[in-house]
Amino acid sequence: MAMTSETCSNSELVRKAQLATKILRHLYRGVDGATASFQYRKSNGGVEDASLTFGEIVPESFVRILALTDLKDKRGLEFVDLGSGIGRACMCAALSSYDFRSVHGIEIMQPLSDIAAEVNQKLQELCVTVTTPSTPPITSTTVSHTSLKKSPAVTKTTAVSATEDVLLAAVLPLVPCGTDDPSSIALDSLANSLCKTIGHKQYKLHMKRYKSSFKRFLDQNPQVFRIVEDTRVQRAEVPQNRREVETAASLCISAEGEESTTVLAAPADAASDASNVDEGVESGSCGIDNAGIHCLPQSPIFVLSAAERALLANLPTVVLECGDIFTKDWYRTADFVYVASLLFSDQMMARLSAQVLCMKPGGWFVSLKPLVYEKTGDVVPTGVVTPVLVSESFFKMSWRMAQVYIYHIVSSPVT
Repeated sequence: MAMTSETCSNSELVRKAQLATKILRHLYRGVDGATASFQYRKSNGGVEDASLTFGEIVPESFVRILALTDLKDKRGLEFVDLGSGIGRACMCAALSSYDFRSVHGIEIMQPLSDIAAEVNQKLQELCVTVTTPSTPPITSTTVSHTSLKKSPAVTKTTAVSATEDVLLAAVLPLVPCGTDDPSSIALDSLANSLCKTIGHKQYKLHMKRYKSSFKRFLDQNPQVFRIVEDTRVQRAEVPQNRREVETAASLCISAEGEESTTVLAAPADAASDASNVDEGVESGSCGIDNAGIHCLPQSPIFVLSAAERALLANLPTVVLECGDIFTKDWYRTADFVYVASLLFSDQMMARLSAQVLCMKPGGWFVSLKPLVYEKTGDVVPTGVVTPVLVSESFFKMSWRMAQVYIYHIVSSPVT
C-alpha cells in the first residue's frame, strides 16, 4: 500500500523528534547548570534572590505545550525564552518540528549565558558540517573507502589501525565508566547500540576483522574495556591517547560506500536527566572549573547518519545573550514566549505583564506564574491586545510538576 503524503510527513516528524532527543543529549552531556548558577550567585551575593533559582523545563513538556498552540500551521515565527539559563528550551525550539525562523534567549547570569552560547556553538558546528560536507574542518582528516583499499600511501597496517581507532571512538561513548549508574551495559545491548550508531553496513564492515564477533573486539582492547560476568561491559579507563582516538574517528568510512565523510563531533551516549533546582547545591565540577571559569566537558565522538544530517538542513537562527529581560524589547517581534517565572516577585510579574500587553496579536505567552491581572482578578487593561488564558495545566519540570499558564495574545475588541 502506497504511503500518503500525510503518513510521510508524520514519519518525518517522528524521525526529527528522535534526532532532536539524540542531539540534545549530545549538547548537554556533562553540563551542570545548577552548579554554575549556585556558584555564581554565591560569589555575587545573590543566593537569597529566589528569582535566580535554577530550574528547567524538560523536552517532553516543552513539546506538549507547543502542541496546545496553533503554531503547527505557521512557519517563520520567533521563539523567545526569558531567563533562558543554559539554553535548553531554546535548543528544544531550534530542533523542534515547528520550523521557527529565529530563536532568542535572554539570561541575566553571565556563566549560564556563556554555557548556552557554547552549547549553541556546538549545534552550529553540526550545521556547518552538515551543509558543507565537502569542506571539513582544518583539524579533520577524511579518508575514502577507495583510498583505504587502493592508495599505495596507506599500508594495510595503517588502515587496520585507523579502523580500530574509529571503532574505539564510536564505542567509548556508549560504555559506562565504573563510577556511573548503571556501571555497566549488557554486551548484546552495546552491540545493538553501536550498530544503530554507525549503521548496520559499517558495523558488519568493522566486525569482519574480528570474525563477526563483537566480544572478540572487546577482548582485544582490555586497556579500554572490561567485561564483567561474561555478559556485561564497562569502561576500564580512558586511554592516554584518547585525543588521537577521537581525531581518528574522522577516518570513519562513509556508509554510502566510496564517498568520503567527516564524522560529526558529538557524543552518542545519553546525557543525565534534566538538572534539579539548585537549592542546596554547594559545589560541583561540571560547567565551572576550579578557578570559577566556565568550561564545557570534552565531548566524545558522535555519528549521524546521512538521513539525520539531511534533517538538520534548515535550523533557525539562534541568538543567546546575557541581559535583563525588563530592558529588552523582545515583545516587539516575539511570536511565542516562554518564561520560567515561578519564583518571580509580584513586582517582576507586574512589569512582565505590562510587556506582554505590547506583544503583537496572534502570539503566545507561556508562564509558570499567572499574569498580574489574572491573579488579582483585575480587568485586563484596554489596549491593542488582550492575553486570553487558554490553559492552566501541570507539566513536568526538572524539579517537579509545575502549573503552566498558556496565554493567547488576541486583538482587543473594538469599542
